Amino acid sequence: EILNNFYNIVFGLIICVCDGKESWMHDYFCDVQNKLFRYAFALATQTGRALFYFFVGSMTIMVMPTHNPLMQILYGIIGGILSLLALIMLFMSWFGAYCGCQERYGHMNTEAQAPS
Repeated sequence: EILNNFYNIVFGLIICVCDGKESWMHDYFCDVQNKLFRYAFALATQTGRALFYFFVGSMTIMVMPTHNPLMQILYGIIGGILSLLALIMLFMSWFGAYCGCQERYGHMNTEAQAPS
């Protein structure tokens, strides 16, 4: 259980780096976002990031502690929100053009290029 919680903390930090403001990551955190996207390019794309969110959310639900009902609720909410967010991101990425979302969010996959 301790190892799974450690993984959740690391994955949470990775999510914060992925979604953090690019200028902050460059100025205050040694350009960690570009380094992460260079070495884990899947996280630079909307589909890859959504699959990562789904993995983290489902893992959070799967390692739910059984001894504390409050923690079960908390793990279920966090895992459920991450998984739902991942499904929404995948839907917008794959079917956004058919729903009118592509004009607003279609640039997300085309701008993701490997940093040099």
